[in-house]
Amino acid sequence: MNNNNKKPSILISAAVHEEIEPLLSLLGRFEDEKTVKITVSGPGMVNSAHALTTAIESCRPDIVMQCGC
Repeated sequence: MNNNNKKPSILISAAVHEEIEPLLSLLGRFEDEKTVKITVSGPGMVNSAHALTTAIESCRPDIVMQCGC
């Protein structure tokens, strides 16, 4: 993260919406403190790798979180 008081950007990824749903309710509590991008890739390592690569290249997040198993 840059030192210019920028809000941290967070990328959260999961294969299916159900894996990320519990986290979404918590994120609303901190809306003013961060920028969050959510990606749902679909099951499989290839889908996950493709979705994460595309999202990371397009939004350059400070933090990447992978949810699910």
